[in-house]
Amino acid sequence: MPEVINAVKPFEDKFGRAVPVIAAGGRVYGRGYQGDFWIWGAAGVQMGTRFCGNA
Repeated sequence: MPEVINAVKPFEDKFGRAVPVIAAGGRVYGRGYQGDFWIWGAAGVQMGTRFCGNA
């Protein structure tokens, strides 16, 4: 995740707009998504079908 955020930074600077980075995949519990969102700086998360059965 940090590599992706660093990779889009030049485009943000060049065009003067924020590029949202969405965290997705490899997370089973909500705590993992919270880590992506808060610690790594993701703009959002994509949640898969694993969570559909819990609703």
